[in-house]
Order: sequence, then structure tokens, then C-alpha cells
Amino acid sequence: MVTLTYTAGEHMAYMLSEHQDRDDVVVRIKLTKGDVEMQPDKIRLGDETFDHNGNVVLVLDQQTSQLLGNKTIDLMTDDEGSHLIIKD
Repeated sequence: MVTLTYTAGEHMAYMLSEHQDRDDVVVRIKLTKGDVEMQPDKIRLGDETFDHNGNVVLVLDQQTSQLLGNKTIDLMTDDEGSHLIIKD
């Protein structure tokens, strides 16, 4: 099962605050050709959801969830800024 760290959840909540006009917007992670894409989306039937402070901030479809397995989604900060990363 995929794990979302607290700091990654905070970052996603901040990203979603840019869409305050829509309370149904969440972050969706998709894997395409080995790349990880994040995009605003809505919850769909069958999605795995991840909450932060009582609000859903992240969704994964079943295929993405299975491909990620037991990975952790975390936040890394470096000289270029903050980035969501997927780690073992």
C-alpha cells in the first residue's frame, strides 16, 4: 500500500489551495512511460484516496496504486525548491 508522508500531504494541500473555487479538486498521480505526472483532477469510482487533515488531497487509480506497491510519496527540498518524490 502506498504511503503519503505528512509533509507531502501538506505540500499537496498547498497546491490545491490554488483551486479554492472548487472543493472537489484533488491531485492525481499518473505513471506514463516511466514518468510520474501530477495533475488536478476529481475523485473517480475505484480510486484509492489519501487524506491530509481530514481532506482528500491525493488519488491513485487502481493500476497506479498497484504499480507503486509499497512505495512512499514524500517531499524533498533542495536548491531548486520542493519536489514530491516516490521512494522505497
